[in-house]
Amino acid sequence: MLDVEGEYVSAVKAALEGVGFEVLVNAVVEGVSGLKHPFDIIARKRDRLVCVSIKPPDPVLSLLEMAKSMDVRGEVFVAILGNPQELPREFNGKRFKMFSVKTPKELAEKLRELLA
Repeated sequence: MLDVEGEYVSAVKAALEGVGFEVLVNAVVEGVSGLKHPFDIIARKRDRLVCVSIKPPDPVLSLLEMAKSMDVRGEVFVAILGNPQELPREFNGKRFKMFSVKTPKELAEKLRELLA
C-alpha cells in the first residue's frame, strides 16, 4: 500500500463515495483461502466489493496483485502509476483490471468508467 500517494488515494475515495460506495482506506480483505490481503482502498455498495491498489510500475508487484485477485471475492482494480513500458497499458479480466494512469484525476475518471 502506498502512503506517499495520498492524492491518488483521495481521488479514488472521492470517486467511489460519489457513486454511493462506502470506502475504507488502507484496509484488508480476507480471501477465500483465509489469507488477508491489503489494498489501498476497499469499497462496498450493497453486495458489490471493489478493491483498489495503486502501484509503481513493477512487473513483480503487478503479478502479486493479479494473484491476490484470484483469492478475493470482489473486483480488483490495479492502477499503475506513470506509463510503464515493461507492462501492458491495460489488462481487463472479468474481476481483475489493471491499467496505467498519470494523474489522480485520470484515475478517478477511469474508476467511474469501470464501475458504470
